[in-house]
Formats: sequence, structure tokens, C-alpha cells
Amino acid sequence: MPTVGLALLALAATPAADKVGLSGPRFARGEELVYAGEVVESADLVEGRFTKKYGLEVRVFVLEAGKDGSDCAVMTRLTPKADTAVTNAVKATAGAKVNIRDEASAVRLELVRIDPRGGVKVLTPEPKLPLLLDDKTPATAPPPLPTDAPTTLELGVFLPLPPEATAIGDTWDTPDAQRPPVVWVAKQAVVWNGRRVAEVTGIQRTDGFDSPKTVRTGWQRSEAVYVSPADGLVSYLARTVVRREGVEPIGSVTTTLELQPTARHVGEKYKETRAEVEAGWVFGAELEQLRAERAKADQLQTLRRQVIRFTDQRPTATGFRPALDAVLRRSETNIAPPVTVRKMTVEIVETVAVGKPAPDFSCADVDRPTTRARLSAMRGKPTVVVFFKPGSETSEDTLTVCEALFRRYGEKATVLPLALGGDLRAASRQRESLKFGVPVFDGTEVREKYTVTSVPQFFLVDADGVLRWTFEAGIGPEVGSLVRKELEKVLK
Repeated sequence: MPTVGLALLALAATPAADKVGLSGPRFARGEELVYAGEVVESADLVEGRFTKKYGLEVRVFVLEAGKDGSDCAVMTRLTPKADTAVTNAVKATAGAKVNIRDEASAVRLELVRIDPRGGVKVLTPEPKLPLLLDDKTPATAPPPLPTDAPTTLELGVFLPLPPEATAIGDTWDTPDAQRPPVVWVAKQAVVWNGRRVAEVTGIQRTDGFDSPKTVRTGWQRSEAVYVSPADGLVSYLARTVVRREGVEPIGSVTTTLELQPTARHVGEKYKETRAEVEAGWVFGAELEQLRAERAKADQLQTLRRQVIRFTDQRPTATGFRPALDAVLRRSETNIAPPVTVRKMTVEIVETVAVGKPAPDFSCADVDRPTTRARLSAMRGKPTVVVFFKPGSETSEDTLTVCEALFRRYGEKATVLPLALGGDLRAASRQRESLKFGVPVFDGTEVREKYTVTSVPQFFLVDADGVLRWTFEAGIGPEVGSLVRKELEKVLK
């Protein structure tokens, strides 16, 4: 039976998989890596409960690469997301679809040196353009990961390996000067978005965390990292830090990150990106010095003019322009925006529209939660996205249409059934009982992006990622032929 174009399957535990070796990151000069994800901060305290969400972007630019290590710029950008209670209230009041646009991101740009085994040091050169980075540049250990708040410097995209060769099944420790070490285990080989990767887990906890009756307070950090043996790059990161007081947890910070398509800049593009990186770091360092000295308003205004002059000379921004924007914003108020800033702009927007790019998303296979699919990774072939509710009156007919499309167009198009609501295990059991081959994915996190209010719903995305057709009038004998008709148009 033909398989879905980019359906992701976990590797079976075979002798070949056990021989997968791990190596440190292999960078190329001018390479730019972008990681996108989310941070969820929650607390259950005496003074109240809260949950806060942040969009997270980590951007890495390789300034120089060599056999002894690489010098990189790392920009961490945290954007507070809207409170759902506020969003729902606005929706009810406006009587229309709304989009909450977040403002006041917390942006931090640092220069780091990555050794051949993934170890990280933070560089602090003289804040002068052009920057000079060499063996004499001061290099220090990065700050410890916060246990009670999101980190403003995300370095989890670099996996620290031991000096000796490492493979699946190995265990090693990463020392921590102020805390217990992180214990890492290379667990297994899996496939992630079409690439063979190794799943590495890490645990760090305070002494006595597992004995709440003896030690009253403590915290634990658990981490799962997918790293590619081919180039040593981290493809996916999931981390949870839990704090407890007594036997009950009182708060947690969960972070997820996924590597986006990478790019490499050469020639003028490399020079432009490096210039913005260096300027962003130098102006940021100058601002911190002025703040430490309690600078006067005219000194801050002078710095602002320098930043504005620099950006005016470069109207085409690179991915690191937010670092310069952050300097302007902070110099205007002479304060650093706290991570918990909640400034929102409400604007009326239309729902997902035919003829416009389909919203990108990532979803997990209900049978293999560690296996995920991303819509943007399926470019080159049309994709039929189908939302359904497992166990509902229409679910069997909907899955039957998906299976028929999967069998007929498996080599030419991707079929992506997304389960909504109820127990996701019901979707797995239903698929198994019908003896269908089409994989089913978790659509819970995708529902809001596509404003799905009823099921089933069909969306047809062409090979370029543009939404070409939608159908939400239920399921019946004619639906299969309708989807086929529209799919044939796109294939032609």
C-alpha cells in the first residue's frame, strides 16, 4: 500500500539503530538556525493561580566556524500571548473573529562560543564596532537556567556531550557549579520530520526532590532533546521545570522548541546579517552600561540617535533587527521590559481564506506521540487536512474518505486526518478497528488556527502552501467525490 508522502514513523529498536553515534554540532560560517516554540508558565500559590503563555523564538547565526569551535550570536525572543479570558470576552463583545496581536517582546542577544562537543561559553568582547573575537576574548559559563520563570537566554538548542564518543544507550553528566549535575541518557533512535535523530533525555533535580516528607521544597528539570547524528544539530526540545512545596507542585515552566528550515548566508547577505548582529550587541552593551551608571536622558538620546542612524542606513532588516528595536524601546524608558509584560492590540480579522497561505502547524501522531508532522515540511505536494471527532456519528465516514484518498493519491498528495475532542486513544482504536493505513494526528493545537467550530471539515492546501478549497457541510456519499474533484484540479 502506498504511504503518505511525509508520514513520520518511529524507528524500531534494531541493532542498526543502537549503533547511532552522537557528535557535537557542525556549523558552517553564515549559517542561520531558527527555532520556534512556546513557553507555558503556571503557578498554584496561596495568593492565587495563574497560567501565562509566551511565543518563543531562538535565532542562531554562525559568525565563524572552525574545527576547534564556532562563534555564534544567539537571540532569544519571548512574546507574551494574550490571556484567553480576555480573548473570549473580546470575542463575545465584538461578535466577530478576533486576533490578539502581542507586543513588547523581551529580546536578548548574546555572543557565544560552541566547542566541538556542544559546550557553551558566553563571550564578552570590547563593545566596539567592528567586534573582535579571538582566543583572548573573555569567555564565561552561561547563567543557570531559572527554575521559577522563563529564561531570557535559551541555550537548550546546544546539547552538551561528554569528551568521549557517545552512542545510543550511553549516559553522562553535565557538571553545574551551583547545582546538582544534569544526567543525560541517549535513549533511542527515532524519525523526526523525515530525519533520523537520536532522542536524548536529561534530568536535574535538587537533593531530596523525591522525598517530600524529608525535604520540604525542591525542583526538578526534565528535558527531551532530538539531535541529528548527521550534523549534531538539535531538531526538537521539550523541557519542564517543576517546583514543589511539601508533596504538592506549586509551579512549572514548560518550554518547547522546533527547528525550522535553515539558511546559509554568503557574500553581501552574510555581511549585512553580521553587521546587524554586531550593532545589536554593541548598542545593547552600551545601554546596559548607561543604565548601570544611571545615565541622564541626553546620553540615552545620543545612543538612540546612533541606533536610528544605523537602521536608516539599512532599510532591509535581517532576522536580528528585533535586537536593535529592543535597544530603542528600552532606551526610551530606561527600563528593561519584564517578561511578564502584557500589552495587547485587538484587531478584527477574517477567518482562514481561500487563496491565502494556509496557517502552518505541527501535530503529533496519535499512535506515536514522539512522531510529529509539520504542514510547511510537506511543500511540493498538495495536502488534504481533515478535522474530525473520534467516536462521533460522522467519524467513521470521515476516516473512510481519508483512507480512500490515502490509497488513491498516497504518492501524489498527503492526507492528514486531525482528531479533535474526546480521548485521542479513541482515534487510534477506531483507526485500528477499521484496519486503515492512513496515519491520524492530534489536531487539538491546530483547531484555533483554522477556526474549526464543527466537524468534519476539509481543507485542501496546494503544493505551495496556499489554501485552495474548504468544505464544512458535514459528511455524505458526495463528499468523497467532491474532494477528489478539487484535488484533481490542484494536481493538474
